Amino acid sequence: MNIQVVISDIEQCIEYLQKFEKDLRRIDYGDWEKRFRIETDKLVDRNNKISSYRLENFIGMQIFVSDCPILCSSNYYYASSFYYAFRGYVNQLLGRYRASHRTSVEGLKIITNNKLLDLLDQYPMPSAGNPFAIKSKGRAFSLRYLRHIYFLGLYKKYLKEKMADEFTILDLGSSYGIFSSLLKKERPKSHHILVDLPGQLILAHYYLSTLFPDAKIAGFKEVGLQKSINKEFISKYDFILVPTSMYEFLEANTVDLYTNFVSLTEMNREWFDKYLTSDVFKTAKYFFTVNRYDAYPTYKSGVTVLDYPLNDYKKMYMRTSDFLKYYYKSQWIFGTKRISLPSQVFEFIGEINNKDGQADNIYKKEEVSHG
Repeated sequence: MNIQVVISDIEQCIEYLQKFEKDLRRIDYGDWEKRFRIETDKLVDRNNKISSYRLENFIGMQIFVSDCPILCSSNYYYASSFYYAFRGYVNQLLGRYRASHRTSVEGLKIITNNKLLDLLDQYPMPSAGNPFAIKSKGRAFSLRYLRHIYFLGLYKKYLKEKMADEFTILDLGSSYGIFSSLLKKERPKSHHILVDLPGQLILAHYYLSTLFPDAKIAGFKEVGLQKSINKEFISKYDFILVPTSMYEFLEANTVDLYTNFVSLTEMNREWFDKYLTSDVFKTAKYFFTVNRYDAYPTYKSGVTVLDYPLNDYKKMYMRTSDFLKYYYKSQWIFGTKRISLPSQVFEFIGEINNKDGQADNIYKKEEVSHG
């Protein structure tokens, strides 16, 4: 892969997207608004030029994405001053990132308990993005990567035998494309639509180009010029990168599997409703999601599990996730403290009901409240 060619393609896409969005109503990204602006500025300057160094090291530098373990504070990577560099090294020596390491190791225990080590061995963690990973018994991993190995395990257990070799998946809130890359390796004939903020999709363009140098990728420009993402268009590409401002281009009856992992409850109500009432969502054959039972108090959207249209599906699988229950926080110099997350996370896989079918009553209204 020629990094300069990829960067040139991405820069052209950014330029096109800015012209496309110029006359649109300003997009409010809710809780992601401030982070979106700050993180994008780390990658792209005022002349729409991308830093190749930061792009090639975006995971380790935690641009747009946070992960465990962490080597040091993000200030260490960006600081030009001796102070921040020195502070990063001191924190490392004092073991203040021990909690991050322990949180990651707990993730590996979940993978082990679910008998998914073979899947981790089959799809080892890539070096693209230069992640800082834990290495144990010949395996390299981070918590984020382990979560997606786990999600792939659920796909294989409940969906793989039901779906043809060639199918289309839309991953909402795809970030830089870990799940898309894993599923593409598992099912090479699959087509992937990634929907996210533009900055995340810049990272996805680089990440997927690195892992699949021969893949056909439709960027913002190709999607914008098409203006209608139909089956014919999808069939031409391995990966299609759709920024949120172009979501309406997606036609009904084009997607077999619609996924979202731990981001629907991060959105404000407007975006939540927009996605889950869209034609492309309502006509997808399968829905696979992992999300908080209750957005509160982490997010103020007011979204709970009751707001998901789960009763429109034949439940294939649902349970409380082993992931995202707690994390470890550094305490004093060498200690750690286990912190429970304010809301547990549910895993759901369902098949859309036939028009004449009756939905299963998955949840009753009184089962979730803010207390």
